[in-house]
Amino acid sequence: MAKMMVSGAGYITSFTEPFHPLEDTYHITQRLSQAFVDEGLPLLYCTRKLPPDWAVDALLENPYSYIQWSVNTINPADCKRMSPGTADLQDILDWVEFLTGEGVYTSFQCNPVHPGITSLSELIGLVNVAADAGLDHIIFKFVEQVSNNRKVIVERLRQRKFPSKKVDTFDALFNQVIGGVYTVQQDVRIEWLSVLLEETRAAGVSMSLCYEYYDNGKAGANLAPWFTTADQCHGRGVPVYYRPEPGAPFQPFPCYRK
Repeated sequence: MAKMMVSGAGYITSFTEPFHPLEDTYHITQRLSQAFVDEGLPLLYCTRKLPPDWAVDALLENPYSYIQWSVNTINPADCKRMSPGTADLQDILDWVEFLTGEGVYTSFQCNPVHPGITSLSELIGLVNVAADAGLDHIIFKFVEQVSNNRKVIVERLRQRKFPSKKVDTFDALFNQVIGGVYTVQQDVRIEWLSVLLEETRAAGVSMSLCYEYYDNGKAGANLAPWFTTADQCHGRGVPVYYRPEPGAPFQPFPCYRK
């Protein structure tokens, strides 16, 4: 990092759980976090777990640092089936309330959404309890999969002991192909997103999408401009940081605000 002249926030991480049990042995996330803190850079944790004390300390080091939880539904049993090992929702909400009180920006990534398994009313309920806890932002993303793995998702839901009627409903909705990728029927997605847009506005929570597309007769086009009420996908704008010269401390460029 000493050779870097420009940087964004340290994104830890959408691919590997940052607070995995192995962290207690190897301390990879903690050491990586400290490297960004030492350089004066912000952090983004994307997690299904509860943050340890050192992560909270790291978040408080920079006003642009933020934390995002992956939460699929307000239904606790379904949440555990879809995301084994995730923290209890009430515990997450308690952390949202605490960190919001400390000035840390908090968000949920509701990803992936499985209509038929999860209902629209459950997503509305999630928006409302999150807003009551002080959440700033929520991202919605409907499930998608390349064609040769579509059946894998359906069968995995059956293996997780979801009711057959729910899985059958999902199977019937998960049948539109855009850009060579299976997704949920466009009319259902737009209907649900339109409702959620109004619900988030009413609750005082900003909203965005994550790689959500509509059929434009080609490879698909981005739905986000119609359903984003935040500066960017992850919520508020976070500045790009730069060094005026090698070895100098990082400092933020002026940050864009809508």
